Amino acid sequence: MSATLAKRTTPRQGRARIRVQGILEAATRLLVEAGYDALTTTRVAEEAGISVTSLYHYFANKRAIVAELTGHFVRHRKSDLDMLIERANRGEPWPGIVDTLIDDLTQAYRAAPVTAVILHALKADPELRKLDDRINTQVARQLTRLLEAMGIAKRRASTLARIATIMLDAYVIEVVRVPQSALGTLSREFKNVLTAYIALDMTAAPRR
Repeated sequence: MSATLAKRTTPRQGRARIRVQGILEAATRLLVEAGYDALTTTRVAEEAGISVTSLYHYFANKRAIVAELTGHFVRHRKSDLDMLIERANRGEPWPGIVDTLIDDLTQAYRAAPVTAVILHALKADPELRKLDDRINTQVARQLTRLLEAMGIAKRRASTLARIATIMLDAYVIEVVRVPQSALGTLSREFKNVLTAYIALDMTAAPRR
């Protein structure tokens, strides 16, 4: 990770961990209220009730704060994908696994309003865009493992995973943008699209 995005100091004592958590919670509130462009380390420090010097002890700039928030979110999504891979390895029907993948993403991205702001920052800020690219590479690797567990050959699974990652990236942007009344239709149609795409290769894969 770029030095401008990495956390400067990893808190080890309880008081330091509480301080970092306070910084992240303050940044989350400000991101939701005013957006990424209006976020500054000074405003975050004021909101967290600490000095800017104390904030800089942990984060070099606002990008590093957003990168940390993104990391928390990504780690949860990685855990979700790991569980789906386990289900596929147990031989569960793959269409149900695809449905769960999309349901989990939909719920996760709609649950916290800050995700919409973070998505915008990841696409708009050049430094954060590099982080976004690395995240998508990691997602594609996990999706490759998932597709292999479903029975698709590794080389083909890798190709499908790259395309599916692009599709999922576009999907979650819509998830945080559309009104609640349109979310069910969006989710249902995307399930149909992704399932149909994977099904083209499942006919040649061992039946699970």
